[in-house]
Amino acid sequence: MIDIKFLVSNPTEVQERLGNRNPKLKEESAKVVNLYQEYKKELQKVEDLRAKRNNLSKQIGVVRAKEGPEAAAEIMKQANLLKDEMAESDVKMNELKAQIDKLMLMIPNLPDVSVPVGPDESANVIVKENTLPLPKFDFEPKDHHALGEELGILDFQTASVLSGSRFALLRGDGARLERSLINFMIDLHTQAGYMEYMPPAIINASALLGTGQLPKFKEDMYHLEGEEDQYLISTAEIPLTNLYRGQILQEKDLPKAFTAYTPCFRKEAGAYGKDTRGLIRNHQFNKVEMVWLSKPQESMEILEKMTCEAEKVLQTLGLPYQRVLLSSGDMGFSSAKTYDLEVWFPSQNCFREISSCSNCTDFQARRMNLRYKEANGKGTQFVHTLNGSGIAVGRTFAAILENYQQKDGTILIPEALRPYFGKDKIERMFRKLSLCFLFSLAFVLGNAFTMPPDYMQKARSGVAAIYNLDFQTAEQDINYILEKSPNYPIALFGKTMIEWARFEYEFEKSNPAQTEIFEKAISSSIEGIKEFIEENDATAQDYLALGGIYGVKARFDLANRKYIKAYFAGKKGIKYMNKAAKLSPEMYDAYLGEAIYQYYAGTLPAVVKVLAKLVGSANAQKGIDYLNIIKDKGEFSSDTAKLLLVEISIHNEKYYNPELAAKLISEVRQKYPQNPLFEFVSIITDYENKNYDEVISSARKFLSKIGKEDFYKEIYIARTYSAIGTSYMAQGLWQEAAKTFEESILATQNQEMSRWQMNNLLRLAQVYDVLGKRESALELYKNIKKAKESWGMDEVASIYIKTPFTTEDKIGHLSPP
Repeated sequence: MIDIKFLVSNPTEVQERLGNRNPKLKEESAKVVNLYQEYKKELQKVEDLRAKRNNLSKQIGVVRAKEGPEAAAEIMKQANLLKDEMAESDVKMNELKAQIDKLMLMIPNLPDVSVPVGPDESANVIVKENTLPLPKFDFEPKDHHALGEELGILDFQTASVLSGSRFALLRGDGARLERSLINFMIDLHTQAGYMEYMPPAIINASALLGTGQLPKFKEDMYHLEGEEDQYLISTAEIPLTNLYRGQILQEKDLPKAFTAYTPCFRKEAGAYGKDTRGLIRNHQFNKVEMVWLSKPQESMEILEKMTCEAEKVLQTLGLPYQRVLLSSGDMGFSSAKTYDLEVWFPSQNCFREISSCSNCTDFQARRMNLRYKEANGKGTQFVHTLNGSGIAVGRTFAAILENYQQKDGTILIPEALRPYFGKDKIERMFRKLSLCFLFSLAFVLGNAFTMPPDYMQKARSGVAAIYNLDFQTAEQDINYILEKSPNYPIALFGKTMIEWARFEYEFEKSNPAQTEIFEKAISSSIEGIKEFIEENDATAQDYLALGGIYGVKARFDLANRKYIKAYFAGKKGIKYMNKAAKLSPEMYDAYLGEAIYQYYAGTLPAVVKVLAKLVGSANAQKGIDYLNIIKDKGEFSSDTAKLLLVEISIHNEKYYNPELAAKLISEVRQKYPQNPLFEFVSIITDYENKNYDEVISSARKFLSKIGKEDFYKEIYIARTYSAIGTSYMAQGLWQEAAKTFEESILATQNQEMSRWQMNNLLRLAQVYDVLGKRESALELYKNIKKAKESWGMDEVASIYIKTPFTTEDKIGHLSPP
């Protein structure tokens, strides 16, 4: 609060300065002066009465000695009357003081003389214009709300179901971006000398009174039920400024600078109808705050410094901004001088507030009784408090989306933020982390040699189109297959995926008509695949497609809160995936699909058991052994379990984390530098992450030192050569690829032919075809056809015998995804 002595001693100046904020405050100030004068009169009256009573009290003994008891009793009676009169004045004084205190708590700080006078934001002054280039677009820029929902990183609909309006649910890269921004901002401030805190989000009413939120802004605060004096904080300014409340600091300890990240909660009662779309004005948001405690003579200089440090956040992120000096009518309640930083929002074609930096002088310190002792020992003074957003995280999130949006819908990550974020851009992700989309990729990429080439090409193109939400192209590709082979399982699965994507992106879940359309699409696809299976010799891929559609149904039912239906759909999905696994024990996709189901069920031990089938060469017993590896809440503790976690990190959309995979592999390799299995896994991980140059380099080093005594030597050699060969195909070096596949086949020529080795033969034949070695290719195709009819390779080989490669096919069939 302002100094009441200054107020009553300088009523004209105070009324003028408060009137610059709001003319009504002149009246409030005048009321305080009048009440204070009444209070002083009563105080003087009490002091006069006390002096008279004291004088009478001194006479009692003398009168009793000279005039007797009766005369003394009369004087005592007069003294008691004075005491009663004093008590009446004390009551009146307390009433006046209560009125004065109440009024003083509602009167804002005095504007500094440097603040422009004006009634509202119209009188604000731009004191630093933007110097960073505004983004230029050759398309119509979208707002952050639309961008976030299209990318699948913001979900306002689900947030409203969970909490009501003006809340946001951040998902995937959205949550990752928010977390990255918080860490980035905190690091900037701590490097500048701020002490970092992580204060409670619940605060006492006395602390709110100290910083000025109470009593004036009680309607904007979230009051906790059952706790009369506790509230959720609206800013970290509150706990940070109150750290030393009621104390006397030493002059040598000033200034002090604090920073903190906290969630913030505001009802926004006075902002009804404003900025209802997006992240600009939500009831809950994240913010990084800066707070200073300083000596009075230093506070304005510190305000400039603190504002520059908030600006540095925007400068480092490359976000256009301007600094605005707020007018007397637009400042916050406790502030004597405020700078706002406003960031550019392309969708609105204007600058919007993103940070507010204020000098509160001694206004808050008086309310908190926070003082410092001067070095000369002459007395104490109230400290000056300052606070500033360093900065609002949600608004920064929104500004990055809008300023860094690209024509293809992706968002570039500011260069300074990339070490925190781990990637250079945000790409469109499938809403609800649809496990079925991962299945479709697995079909296309994992079973490339069990489908006719033209089907394969259309399936791959369809998957890409679904991912890019190009439903027209996806339908054309899927219909191509269905026209040739009605009820073809992979095509029906693709058709279901198109409807799922449409349902997620184009339709409202609350629309009963669209829900019915999607339910019919699922039922039709399931019936079609079952009919296909009854009429044909079902392959593992067919059962996997059926299991995948049940996966779509499970996710759909779950999204619509039909939990019982979702459970049974999931069980059927697992049933058909298990059938696929029995038909083809080495079928990676079936095990992976079941593992993903277990993820959604939250049963990590079951996930490990399933993945053990992959890592342990389809040995189900090993899966049971791996159950003992799991500790509390799925934390892996053994080296074998780390490899299983690597499998998850590079093959599962929900838990995709190549950085974690690389870290775990590095840990295991350091512990077992001579174990070829761990080194080989790292090569495969590099391949999955498309680090092809690293694959080739690592694989060659691995081959040069693999020990002859190793039991799986030939397998490692062959699989490593396969990884090298595939990488060369990705780079277009077909001759080198042919050489590596030839060496791979030679390395395992004395072993029983496996499906994986057969794939290598087929790949080599395809490479020969590309290189124009048609006769060599035909010879291999014929050998493949004779080798293993049960794997379906004979049909594929026959197709290649009849149809040589075209230039288009070279990329479609040989380049890794």
